[in-house]
Amino acid sequence: MLRGRRARFRIRPRFFLAMGVLFLAGYVVYSYVEGFLQLRVLRAEVRQVREQIEALEAENARLRAELERYNSDPFIERVAREELGLVRPGETPVLVVDPP
Repeated sequence: MLRGRRARFRIRPRFFLAMGVLFLAGYVVYSYVEGFLQLRVLRAEVRQVREQIEALEAENARLRAELERYNSDPFIERVAREELGLVRPGETPVLVVDPP
């Protein structure tokens, strides 16, 4: 049995130093983990944007090829003859009429 004396805990300067070190270590770990997670998110976004760029470049190449085909002389002549009914000078147009 204790007689008149109670056990007292004294806070020493080492306690504050230890708490400061623990707080600093926790902050460093938190910052590292947060930075790492942000880096993962940014890398995923970069990968997605690169995939979009590749898809758009492929679409652009397809459209350029289509434009080149539309600007070719054989295509223009075919459209002029078939859709517009034009003929070259010296040619005789012939219209085919289906019987009723």
